[in-house]
Amino acid sequence: MGKRILFVALGLASLAFGYWLMTLGFQSLTQFRQVERLPQIPVAAVLPGEVNLDGTAWPVTSEQLIAAPDTQTPTLYYRYLVEREVRDSEGRTSWSTVSNRVYSVPFLLQDASGRILVDAAGHSASLPLSHRVRVGDMRYSEYRIDPGQSLFLLGYAQETAAGMKVVFNVPGSYTPFISAFGESHERSQIAFYSLLQIIAGLGAAALAVYLLCLALQIHKTVVFLGFMSMTIMLLLVYQGLNMARDDVQDAVDRLHRVVHQGQIAIAEALEEAGLGWSGQWQELPSLEQMATLSAAQQERVQGVRQYLLLSAERTERLLTNWPERLFALDVALPALAITDAEQVALQQVSSAFESTRLKTWQAAVFVGFGALALWLGLVYGFKFVKLKRLIENIPTSPLNGVAYGLSEVVGKAALPENQSLLAGPLTERPCLTYLYQVQERRGSGKNAKWVTIKTDNQWQPFNLVHEDSTHTSAGSIEIVPQHSDLILRESEVRTEGKLRYTERVIEPDTTMYVLGPALVAPERAELHVRASDHDEDPFIISDLTEREVMLYKVRRGFILLAVGMVGGLAMALGLAGQTGSFGVLPWLLCAGIPLLYQLLALSVLMYNDLVFLRQRCFKALANIEVALKKRSDLIPRLEQIAKAYLQHEEQLLSVITTLRQQLDKRDWTAADSSHYLHTERQLHETLAVRMEAYPDLKADETMRHLMSSLTQMEDEVSLMRIGHTLAVERYNTRRLQLPEVVLALLFGFRRLPTMP
Repeated sequence: MGKRILFVALGLASLAFGYWLMTLGFQSLTQFRQVERLPQIPVAAVLPGEVNLDGTAWPVTSEQLIAAPDTQTPTLYYRYLVEREVRDSEGRTSWSTVSNRVYSVPFLLQDASGRILVDAAGHSASLPLSHRVRVGDMRYSEYRIDPGQSLFLLGYAQETAAGMKVVFNVPGSYTPFISAFGESHERSQIAFYSLLQIIAGLGAAALAVYLLCLALQIHKTVVFLGFMSMTIMLLLVYQGLNMARDDVQDAVDRLHRVVHQGQIAIAEALEEAGLGWSGQWQELPSLEQMATLSAAQQERVQGVRQYLLLSAERTERLLTNWPERLFALDVALPALAITDAEQVALQQVSSAFESTRLKTWQAAVFVGFGALALWLGLVYGFKFVKLKRLIENIPTSPLNGVAYGLSEVVGKAALPENQSLLAGPLTERPCLTYLYQVQERRGSGKNAKWVTIKTDNQWQPFNLVHEDSTHTSAGSIEIVPQHSDLILRESEVRTEGKLRYTERVIEPDTTMYVLGPALVAPERAELHVRASDHDEDPFIISDLTEREVMLYKVRRGFILLAVGMVGGLAMALGLAGQTGSFGVLPWLLCAGIPLLYQLLALSVLMYNDLVFLRQRCFKALANIEVALKKRSDLIPRLEQIAKAYLQHEEQLLSVITTLRQQLDKRDWTAADSSHYLHTERQLHETLAVRMEAYPDLKADETMRHLMSSLTQMEDEVSLMRIGHTLAVERYNTRRLQLPEVVLALLFGFRRLPTMP
């Protein structure tokens, strides 16, 4: 119970952590989508508020420079990083930050239209390495903004007495940036790390579902996949719709602010030139009417006007997308009265805009990881889940009703007659079977591991009897545990110094669950459970219940299926990011991937179930065929003896000849096998009568041996026929159930006949 409570606590914590990571990731997506909606503006047209600028950095005056700490280079900004090399217990080295200083002076950003003052105080810029030196175990690095360096800025423009100034510590609808790598690079970086956070969040959510399923002891694959896909779908849809709502609200609010600031800026420029304007965009003076403005005033008015049109165009494009339009039903945007000439110019500028895309290596990370995770989930996850579903497909048989072939039985372990109990080498507990190993701890730290230096396994056969000892007619069956997968509830473990001793035993009267091949025991026509000559047949012996065994076996399968689902999402998001699809709609479409994954996984599992059940029938029939082929030596010898003693029994000799000829068949059907066995049974009965009538024949040692062999083989085939009948009934029933009947019709799983 304590372990289940722990799983619940860990599951809820993992779910909360996943939600937090996804929230951070979607917030990062919102940040770069803000950058996309914020057009670059010429310096001459800068308005108060969020600005996107691109230009060259220059000092305000030649004296207003600072010296870099190491190189003493005159610069405008530097980040000085001091690190120390440290070594862990495994000998691996890494760099630990000792100090990280940022210092700057105000500088000018210049483009073709003018200059603007920039104050980067306290802001960490994205810059290439300018200088690095190592002294002993210390490393010193400089990152600088030198005069003449090209920069991309995303900041907040403020009006001052000396003019406009860009700062980075004022809140607004933007993410502060100073970068020497350009806008496209920074958007790609934000997108990359936001996807990493989201995929990590999805992984944590999938882990939460896995832990909660362990706590609730859920072993049904359809329940696990349904729970996981529903959780991931809800998280993606919820976060996606929240992002759509926030995008719409932010874009509309910012557009209204920008249009208001633009109206003020244009009105001031027109007023300086003596032109009046009512503020109505339909009444804005034409270019010919603004000819009286100075060149600087015209550049500012036209720059502001184009900036407003670009802002409106990007906002309108956002609001026409789905599902953003659902949150913009009552939204009214400012009417800017765009002219035909402005429309043409706007289309040219808009067509040159590049949406955010992941770089090739970034997309390759997601696609590569996703493909590997998906492969692990589909191949190895199915492998472990397949065994659990095989346990589900094999019904538990009563001990006196075990049929030939793969069987499942439950009973108490008992000591067979004429056999003594063993003693556990560590605890000296009386037992039927024990496994003992000695391990030595080698290495240290993270590289320490336990190495097995001795094993002592005693696989003594034991019987499985009914749990209620009063049921004397309940039957029993022998279990030969060699080469089995032994799963025991408890193990005795003792540690002495660097040695660890482990003992696992099967004690008498322990209730055991056994899944394995029920095969004919050598030298007697009885079934016992032992390892098959073919490795594909599982052989499990456990003191856990069937449900607990399924939970034990399915744990790795479920976690790998979860990894596969997250991998499929990573692939989809990586491909979407490579094509620049970072809108809300692609996220909602990706939310459908878990459902598709679930349908695919369940279809494959159900298809494999039908294949297994059908192959089980074919295998049972093949075993009967093998048993019949054993008569290929017996029947000719029987024919020789019968001819010597029963030459006048032409009818009997004819039957023997017919049986010998039938044994030459290569392919046996259920009907052929049934017909042969019926004929052989009649022969057996007739021979028994004739032996009583012919004392010489009855006294013949070879004849008696042949009759005994024939009886044993008939008993063996009888057991196999029961197994074949049960396997066919199980298969025919399963193929008619929903939804397996759909797969049966699609892939030609036909009804199989039982042996008459």
